[in-house]
Amino acid sequence: MPADASSSPGQVFVRADTLNSGLVTRTMFDNPTPGLRVTWLHWHSGFRGTGLCVGDFITAVNGEPIRRPENLQELQRATPIAVGQYAENQQWQKLGLAEGAMLRLTVVRRSPPVGWETLEFSGPLRLLRNHLNANNRATLGPGGPEEMGYDGFSPCWSSWLENFQRLAERVLDRWGQSSGTFTSESLLRELLESEPRLPVLQEKYPRPFTDAIVADFAAARSLLEGTKYELTPEALAFRRLDEERVSEVRGFLEAARTEFLGRFVADILETVPSIDPLSPQRTELTGKVLVLPPITPREWVTESMHNYFATQVGNIWCFVDTEADAAQRMQLATRRYQQFVTPNLREDYAIIGRIGAQPKLVVVNGRGVIGLELEAIGATVGDRFFVDLTVVTDGQSPFAGEDKVTRSRSEPPAPDASPQAVLEALFAALKVADKEAWLDLFATWRAVRNDGGPPICYPHYSPSLDSTWEDARRKLQERVCDIPVLWADVPRAVVRGDEYPGLPRIEEVLLEVEHVGERNGGYYGFCNVGLTRVWTLQRVDGGPWRVVTESGI
Repeated sequence: MPADASSSPGQVFVRADTLNSGLVTRTMFDNPTPGLRVTWLHWHSGFRGTGLCVGDFITAVNGEPIRRPENLQELQRATPIAVGQYAENQQWQKLGLAEGAMLRLTVVRRSPPVGWETLEFSGPLRLLRNHLNANNRATLGPGGPEEMGYDGFSPCWSSWLENFQRLAERVLDRWGQSSGTFTSESLLRELLESEPRLPVLQEKYPRPFTDAIVADFAAARSLLEGTKYELTPEALAFRRLDEERVSEVRGFLEAARTEFLGRFVADILETVPSIDPLSPQRTELTGKVLVLPPITPREWVTESMHNYFATQVGNIWCFVDTEADAAQRMQLATRRYQQFVTPNLREDYAIIGRIGAQPKLVVVNGRGVIGLELEAIGATVGDRFFVDLTVVTDGQSPFAGEDKVTRSRSEPPAPDASPQAVLEALFAALKVADKEAWLDLFATWRAVRNDGGPPICYPHYSPSLDSTWEDARRKLQERVCDIPVLWADVPRAVVRGDEYPGLPRIEEVLLEVEHVGERNGGYYGFCNVGLTRVWTLQRVDGGPWRVVTESGI
């Protein structure tokens, strides 16, 4: 594509009083070490090519440590003139600096697998410039595309650049954001929509602006595509454990159901006569047993905050109260199956029920319906297991084969295990469905930093993990193949122990993990809003580390 007037350099207008670093930062004065987080480097920044990266944490400027403002007034003065803030030029003007003056930044950067490294980068301060091409139209940099030009694309270049920068900044600074703030698959698709513009930029506008855009695109794409992992069959063996347990339990289903039906063969109705449930004929059905077809969750009926399993047999409606004792034991058996066998279960209930003495009036689809009320005495659930509800042990009805399910055990971490080892043990227990070991790794206390005041300590705390286990196990079976720990922070005291008499010393540490999934025949790291990437662990008086993040995966 030949160069034309639109890509030829024209006039340049230097904008006075705009001396800047070309950085964008986020002030983090309340950190234990106050500083500025680099969230973007503009294409014209003097720090391009120096090694400074999005995500680096600036702790000093020209050897002067960044300090925490002492009051609100000082904070309001210090924020706009900090490096990378909108009025930083006022600071350079105050110091008498001119274009080309070198700025030396001291930064800390994560140093996997543990802790931080301190680095220094120097770059020149520069004045902002307005660039015009030979047609006297504003361009994005010297010889760059016209701001309002299209080159066959939509939107115009300036709008596209704004959108691209917003996306790339979000991706490149992903470790500086809270856990689970984006889904890498969707952002990758959005990023790749920009790719057709790159050849045009490189061929028609081969200037520093283009080099910066191409480099940012490559960095963002690499992060979104994820690190490739080599997972052996042994690393994925935990998925076969679920299949083996499912097969074990299913092997007991038919025999248990056949034996159960044999006990009630004299009471089982092969067909239901077409009767009015309010007529005296109903008494002839009392005590009889019906084998209902599978009832899916979509067929449940809710009336006045009360649920019923509902189905029609012939033209007779049959209802089973979900809150009845037997139905509750049936649903608890379902929960135990999902906890100890597999979370992947189609929750339809093929109930065997005994007809009660009284009819039942229930509103179905906005219409009052009179039918038979049944007491559940047995059920096949999801075509996976059978539960005899006439058998009650310690308030529960075990499903057939429950006492024979293979229970895998995971190795608990040593009392002095590192935070990484504890988190790895948590995921290992999850993989083999060792719920007891998994629960033991959660903290039974909480210590919370209190900005501007003493920390808050809860010596007795019960984490809310009711549905977390099943949800995490389901994700492991469906999309997450592994969860390596990438990095651990340096432990810091949340409670020193000297704030009040009798307080323990409680330390806290942050860890970052990566979730690995299968894609295009390989295994790659990925981010998802439903997965927890940043984890918090605490320990009391030097004891074992325990997880305080109430999440499963």
